[in-house]
Amino acid sequence: PLAELEPVMDTEQILEMQEQARQVKISNALLDYILDMVDATRSHPQLAVGVSPRGMLALVHAVQAAALLAGRDYVVPDDIKVLAVPAFAHRVVTRSYLREGEVSSGEQIIREILAATVVPE
Repeated sequence: PLAELEPVMDTEQILEMQEQARQVKISNALLDYILDMVDATRSHPQLAVGVSPRGMLALVHAVQAAALLAGRDYVVPDDIKVLAVPAFAHRVVTRSYLREGEVSSGEQIIREILAATVVPE
């Protein structure tokens, strides 16, 4: 049964990893890259509601954690590319959702925005 399983990490270890993740460096260029995507969600013609500041912070924290788990103390553009859709898709409201209740197109719109946003060098 599940009750017999030992936890992989205790609360202190989790809190320590969270603190370590917050220390992972993310360049201003990569922050601007994320902000460009957020801005694109706010002006996209198929979106009624774009990504909020909290949504942007969620992506920043997620990419910092991904970099830490990859053994790096810095974020790379690929961290952002991998996590942008899962971090942003559920945070937008499409115009089609408001009209027809269609949920799935948010992911596709975020993919399009990601593909259209210039990656910093």
